[in-house]
Amino acid sequence: MKPSPNGRGVSLRVHQWRVDIASDSRAFWQALENHLPHYLRPCGTRKHEDRLIPISVRVWETRNVPVSLRRRDPSAMRRFRKFGVASCVDFVSNRISVFLDTIRRPSGAFVYHHGFLLPLFSLIRKWKAVFVHASLVARDRKGVLIAGKSRAGKSTLTIPFLQNGFQYLSDENPILTVWDGHVMGKSVINRIGLSPLALGNFPGLRERFQWYPETGKYYIDAEDVSSGCLGTACAVDTVIFPHFRRRGRFRVRRLATADLFTRLLQDEYFILAFRSERKGENKFHKGHVELLTALATSARGFSVDYRREDIEALPLRLAYL
Repeated sequence: MKPSPNGRGVSLRVHQWRVDIASDSRAFWQALENHLPHYLRPCGTRKHEDRLIPISVRVWETRNVPVSLRRRDPSAMRRFRKFGVASCVDFVSNRISVFLDTIRRPSGAFVYHHGFLLPLFSLIRKWKAVFVHASLVARDRKGVLIAGKSRAGKSTLTIPFLQNGFQYLSDENPILTVWDGHVMGKSVINRIGLSPLALGNFPGLRERFQWYPETGKYYIDAEDVSSGCLGTACAVDTVIFPHFRRRGRFRVRRLATADLFTRLLQDEYFILAFRSERKGENKFHKGHVELLTALATSARGFSVDYRREDIEALPLRLAYL
């Protein structure tokens, strides 16, 4: 891959894809380094690079959205004005073009999510793979997907799973795909982020966390929680929807297939995909629904009410379900 004349270029290997990135934007590289440092570290010789599917990502800093992008995606101008980030996805050539506003200067979190994750999510649906807004851990290649709305405690519960010998696959957006009739979860190794309040549950790890004022969270690499815990793929066997309760008691309720499917349809990425105005993207909706249907029918679903004192022992309790 040829980097931009005055910028930097790298290739990230994400399972069957090789994501070639070229940009002269310091803000973009800083956002990637903050959220995905695992993929930017040297990893030695890479095998079978020629078998990977290439995806091209080009990032520019500009004052306005190109006319060609406005025609391809009518909502691009609105996103650019609101967030300072807009992107264009070419589903034929597997190319992603990202534009960052030089005047508004979007935050690193918006650059990462709207300038990298969301367009990449739109494109990989072409291969019947999707992101889900969830954490994913695994043991013996059987995965536990911790799903639900923001502030439900997904990241908080990820840490005790790692402390109890589970592998780490993602804290925010694992990839799901169907293989041989099973829903497989694939890793996207990002940092685990906790609010200051949630950090109080893990006093022994406090010194290993880093504070990021921009997001108002503390972050830690998974291997700083449990050395050698990084995983690659698993069969998603269990889906849990946690609910933090200040009072009450620990309670687990098994979800019927229809209830599990309804909750999966509330996933942030699923909603964004169906609201998207990108040309050519609606043809992937059917495959997205079929994947969530397969997950609802093959995995066990649970609603979990927990208190602060339940966090440490929660993985052991769920093991007996």
